[in-house]
Amino acid sequence: MFKKREIVKRNIDLSILDKEKCELQIKDNYVYTPIMPQLQIDSDERIYYISDIHLEHKLLKKYGKSLTDSKVKKYIEKLVKDLLTDVSAMERGLSFLLIGGDVAHSFTLTKLFYEEVIKYWKKDKVVAILGNHELWDVVKNGEPSHYSLEKVTQDYTELFQSLGVTFLKNELLIVDKRYQRVISEEELLNMSSEKLKKETLMATLIIFGGTGFSGLNSKFNADSGLYRNKLDKAKDIEESEKISRLYDKLCINLGKNKHVIIFSHMPKEDWSTKTHQAEWTYTSGHTHINTLILEDEKTVYADNQIGYFNQQMGLKSFDITKKYDLFAEYLDGIYTISSNQYQNFARGQQISMTFNRKNGHILMLKKEEIYCFLFLNLKNERLYLLNGGMPNKLNHQDIFYYYDSMAVYSNLIKETFKNYNLLLKAMSTEVKSLGGTGKIHGNIIDVDYFNHLAVDPFNGEITPYYALSMTDRDEFSDMDDFFLSLDSQIKLNYQNRKKAGSLKMLTMGKNYELLNQENIKKVTNTDMYGPSNMMKKIQYLTENNIIRVWNEEVFNHQIKIN
Repeated sequence: MFKKREIVKRNIDLSILDKEKCELQIKDNYVYTPIMPQLQIDSDERIYYISDIHLEHKLLKKYGKSLTDSKVKKYIEKLVKDLLTDVSAMERGLSFLLIGGDVAHSFTLTKLFYEEVIKYWKKDKVVAILGNHELWDVVKNGEPSHYSLEKVTQDYTELFQSLGVTFLKNELLIVDKRYQRVISEEELLNMSSEKLKKETLMATLIIFGGTGFSGLNSKFNADSGLYRNKLDKAKDIEESEKISRLYDKLCINLGKNKHVIIFSHMPKEDWSTKTHQAEWTYTSGHTHINTLILEDEKTVYADNQIGYFNQQMGLKSFDITKKYDLFAEYLDGIYTISSNQYQNFARGQQISMTFNRKNGHILMLKKEEIYCFLFLNLKNERLYLLNGGMPNKLNHQDIFYYYDSMAVYSNLIKETFKNYNLLLKAMSTEVKSLGGTGKIHGNIIDVDYFNHLAVDPFNGEITPYYALSMTDRDEFSDMDDFFLSLDSQIKLNYQNRKKAGSLKMLTMGKNYELLNQENIKKVTNTDMYGPSNMMKKIQYLTENNIIRVWNEEVFNHQIKIN
C-alpha cells in the first residue's frame, strides 16, 4: 500500500513505513510525551496591570499635616476598593493582576496596600515586583533604613509569602493546566535548554518579572539617587546584568515558539541591549511617561503609570492567547503519536475535540510549521485525514504525497482566503470597539450571545441576524436596523460612531433614527451554516496551521474567491 521510499529533509531521516507494524521509525533525539488531565479549554486570558501609585504623595496631597494613621488606613481601603471593584468579581477570580512597583517607599504602606488587594483579588493571581521606591524601605521618620538591598528584598519576600501573593525577583512564573509555579533566578540560570523547554511546553501563561534596574541608563541610575543608600552604580550595573542574562536565555530558548510577558519596573532599555521579541509582550513603569506601543516588532504596555499627583486611577488590561504547541520542538517529519498526545495538542490550540478510535494509528505530519494528522485504519489498511475526531476519506494512499504537498497546499489556501480573513478580522476589531465580543467562528462574527454578523465567503455579503437557535433566527437587511434592535451600550456606541463617521466596516445602513420592522425576516432553514462549517475547517489552517480538509482542486486553481 505504501511505496518504499527514503527522503532526507532538514537532516531528518524519514525511514520506511513498515506495513506490518504500522509504525514510522523516526530518528529524532527529542521525544516527550506529557500526561495532561482532561480539563475544559479556557478562552484567551486578560491581564490587568498598574504601576507607580506612590501612596505617600497622594496621602500628603489629600491630608497634608493632618495626616494620621487612621486616615492612612481608610484612604488605602477606599482606594483599593474603588480601584479593583471596577472589575467584575468573576474577572478578579480568573485574571492575573500585575502590580509593577513603586506602590510606596514605606514598607508599612506597601504592606497595607497589598493586604487590601487580596481582599478583592484572588491572591495567587496577584503578581508583584519591586520598584526602586520600595527599595528605600522608609521608616516612620522619613529616612531610608540602613538595610541592605538583599535584606529589603528578603523582607518583601516574607511579606508576599505570608499574603499568598506571587513575588517575582528575576524569576519565571509558569501557569498551565496542571500547576502554577515560580522558577527562581538561580534555578533558571542553571537550567538546561531542554528542561526549560519542557517546563514551558504546555504553559498557557509565562511571566518573567523583576525590578530590572538601570545599569544601561546613562542619566537616571544609582548615581542620580534612584535607590537612595541601597546600591551604588557598580551594584546597579551588576543587578542589570543579572536580569539581562536571564532575558537572553529566555530569548534563545523560547523565542518565537512561546509567548512571554516581560514584566519589569524599569523599561527593558534600562537593563538589556537585546532587541524586543516580536511575539512577546512587555509591560513596565518607572518613567512616568505613559507609553503604548503596538507594532509588528514589539508590543509594550507601559501606559498605566499613575504618577505622583494623579488622583484618578484605574486598571488597564490586555489579552493574551492561552495557546501552546505540544509539538513545537519536533523537527519536520512524520511521527506516530498516541491518542492522548493528539488530544493534548488540540487543547493547546484551544480546539475542543474528542478522539476515541482504537482500531488504528495516528500519524502526525509536520512540515514548515504546518500540521496534518492522518489516521491509519488497521482493518482496511487505508489512510484517512483527521478533521478533529472524524476521519475523512482521502484520494491518495501515499503518505509522502501529503507530506510533500502540505506546505504548498497551505500557502495556496492562505493566499486564496487572505483578503477574506482580513475582512473578518477588520470587522471583528470594529465590533470589539463598540463593546461586542467580536469572536470569529467560520464566517460568523459574534456581537453578543444572540446577535451575529455572517459574511458570505463567496461574495462578501454581510447578513446581520438575531438567533435563538440554528432554526430560529431573524435576519436584517439593514445594519442600522440590526444595531437599533440591540438594547445595550453597543447600540449607543454604534450610533455615536456612525454619526461621527468613524465606522469603516459596519456601514451597510443608511438611516439610524427609527427601527424598520420591514427589514427583518424570520428564517428557519440552516442554509447559512453550510459556508460557516466550510470556513471553520479552513480557519484551522489559516489560524492554527492545521490541515483538516484536503481539496485537490486547490492545486488546479479552481477555487475562485473574491
